[in-house]
Amino acid sequence: MSCRQGGAVALLAGCLAAAAPAGAEEWRSALSVFAGRMTWGDYGTIAYSPQDIDWAGSRLYGLAWSRDRPAGWGGLRVGWEAQLVAHEGVSNHVAVNLPATVRYRFADPVIPWQGAAFGLGVSIASEPPELEEERKGQSQQVLPYWLMELEFGRPSWRAAPFLRIHHRSDGFIFAPFDTGSNAVAVGLRVSF
Repeated sequence: MSCRQGGAVALLAGCLAAAAPAGAEEWRSALSVFAGRMTWGDYGTIAYSPQDIDWAGSRLYGLAWSRDRPAGWGGLRVGWEAQLVAHEGVSNHVAVNLPATVRYRFADPVIPWQGAAFGLGVSIASEPPELEEERKGQSQQVLPYWLMELEFGRPSWRAAPFLRIHHRSDGFIFAPFDTGSNAVAVGLRVSF
């Protein structure tokens, strides 16, 4: 992916994050820590057939700062997240991921699942990830990134655990070849 294409993805992510209606409430911040394990398979296997996940010998550890604000429709919030992620194992590199996020939180959840989120943006790796090269034959440093997440706990909790699919790929059009990687991560988010 060229810098121009990566810049376009980042610009789109920023526009999505700023799309909340005028007069929205204050921004809320959070810090998150997460850890996960990379897989050899695709995100569909993680989401629909977790018993069939083919785990790779590679892990990731991340720290994220996020901000979001109400979007004006119930528990819907829009924002962004800045992640610093270290990979070890098959891949040994560092990545910065910058997704815009859309998050929904139930006002009074009956079960311990309190919300869900989707994020889309750009991933910039310090070098082409070796795991992606082994999975698909090629990779590059800059690729689209997305996350899907389930958040647990109660709205009154200041700290909430989450489960996330962490996905980097060519995005069908942003790289001249098929590449990408997936991970399952668990984490803890503290809002302030």
